[in-house]
Amino acid sequence: MSRKKLPDRINDDYTIKVIILYLLRELGRPLSFSALSEIIIYDGKVNYFVFASCLVDLADRGMVDRNNDVYSINALGLELLGEVEDGLLDSVKTRMLRSAARVFAFNRSGSVITSDIVPKNDGYDLLCTIKDNKYDLVELKLYVDTKEEAEFLKSHFDDNAEIVYRGILALLSGEVKLLFDEKKS
Repeated sequence: MSRKKLPDRINDDYTIKVIILYLLRELGRPLSFSALSEIIIYDGKVNYFVFASCLVDLADRGMVDRNNDVYSINALGLELLGEVEDGLLDSVKTRMLRSAARVFAFNRSGSVITSDIVPKNDGYDLLCTIKDNKYDLVELKLYVDTKEEAEFLKSHFDDNAEIVYRGILALLSGEVKLLFDEKKS
């Protein structure tokens, strides 16, 4: 019996739409756009812009319900998923559910993410922290020349703190594979 290998990238709209429907059904609750995107692009297999386009298309075609920024699978989406789910590799299903578990665990762990911009004489310091219940996990101070650059970086840190944390660990340890390692949580 041959095993199908997980693709390096998932680029086709069809597969990404099936993944979205699968996650919405399996997780059993409505999810915000940002939660869905964080789960689906967690390991770098799916492009953010392709994901966003697929989610909007599913909503426009009536397969998911959209209430403000929150999405849920509906009867039409469940029916379609029932017809096509077998074509989705088990390895992709497993990877997506693991990504969801990691994202939810990080958000539930009591992690507190803060970032501040502090003016300096000739620029700005961006101060970023991630704290859990017991420890300061990251304290980062970064100098930038302009307020616009500081605001841009602050926004990315606020939206992607867990990825920043994993990235720092991976780069400092020399284990860049940790960025995408399924066994780390």
